Amino acid sequence: MDEQEYMTDFFTQIFHPPKKSNLPTVFLDRDGTIIYDRHHLSSKNQVRIYKSAIEGIRLLNERNFNVVVVTNQSAVARNLLNKRDLFEINKFLYEQLKAAGVLISAVYSCPHHPEGVLKSYKIICDCRKPKTAMYEKAISDFNTPLNKVFLIGDMTSDIEAGRNLHTPTILLQTGYAGLDGTYKVKPNYIARNLFFAARLIVSREIV
Repeated sequence: MDEQEYMTDFFTQIFHPPKKSNLPTVFLDRDGTIIYDRHHLSSKNQVRIYKSAIEGIRLLNERNFNVVVVTNQSAVARNLLNKRDLFEINKFLYEQLKAAGVLISAVYSCPHHPEGVLKSYKIICDCRKPKTAMYEKAISDFNTPLNKVFLIGDMTSDIEAGRNLHTPTILLQTGYAGLDGTYKVKPNYIARNLFFAARLIVSREIV
């Protein structure tokens, strides 16, 4: 994978380009949603996947949803890892999920933070959640109608992003479980983990 091919204002890694348009897409946060939150994870050796996340993604795969990860990764701006490290961690996550029999379609990562130490990433950007540039690009890349988009995460920034997109949101009780307190928001639904969130979506209990 050519690094330059995936570099825009944020970092994009597409593992499975969509073969069909008009399919629904579920956006997942990464840390605290798919994997245990390590607070500025900087090595693939720190990646530990929730078993419930594997089962949740499996259910979404079986029902023909695009599964797309959208993640803030300010560790790049903080110089705790570089962009190549980030690509490799995301690729490792993809490979570990694939080995477990499930697939994610892409990962979109924002490397910026206004309090970073690297000048090129120490900015106020349009991609860091709860802003929506990464979601908008993914919606375009995957040809997904906005009324077929769902958003799942463990932080209030995820729920605020969903509110900004006007899409249904599910707050998980894994990771921060919404206790980060950054935004005063209310999700459409709360689920114990990613499996229960996926079950809500595929059972059409979330609209």
